[in-house]
Amino acid sequence: PAACLRRPQPVSTATSASARPPRAHTQASIPVRTQVVLYEVQNSRETLVAVRDYTGSPEGDRPFSMSWVGEDRVLIVFSRSGTSGSVRALVPSGGGIEREPCWPIDGQSAPGPMVGAACTPAGLVAAVFDTGGGGVAMLLGAQLEALASFALAGVPRAMSLHAPTTHGAGAEGATLIVSFEEGGVQVWRL
Repeated sequence: PAACLRRPQPVSTATSASARPPRAHTQASIPVRTQVVLYEVQNSRETLVAVRDYTGSPEGDRPFSMSWVGEDRVLIVFSRSGTSGSVRALVPSGGGIEREPCWPIDGQSAPGPMVGAACTPAGLVAAVFDTGGGGVAMLLGAQLEALASFALAGVPRAMSLHAPTTHGAGAEGATLIVSFEEGGVQVWRL
């Protein structure tokens, strides 16, 4: 399977052909929607078929990043809005499961706007949130179950998650790196 992030272009709403030029749209007046489209190659690799799509949560989160997990069997999609963030697992052809995992689960909310998120090929998910004067890091498992959360030393600006190499017997855990708005970096070995 393959996936892409696509930003549909705004459509003009003019209905009459008048001589005056169309009104200029401001960034605030055009709703921006990002769509993840999941494709699958079929018919002996001759046909590319869209099998799934996702445009964000009903709360207004928009996808901003994605990553394959488990030998390309699950696509982890990270979405955010100005007040929240979410993580959703998309299985290309449904995979015979009743409900795809998502975080936060129904009835819960994220600790604040999602600043960044990433996952390892094995399915460890890390996300950092701005809590208004501070920050929180969340660690989720392969089924997007909460494994741990911890307060950050300040407001996060960016994060990265580095997975160990699988070569050799001495592979250690993943490393989470968070940088802060006021400067500085903090590193955790997970």
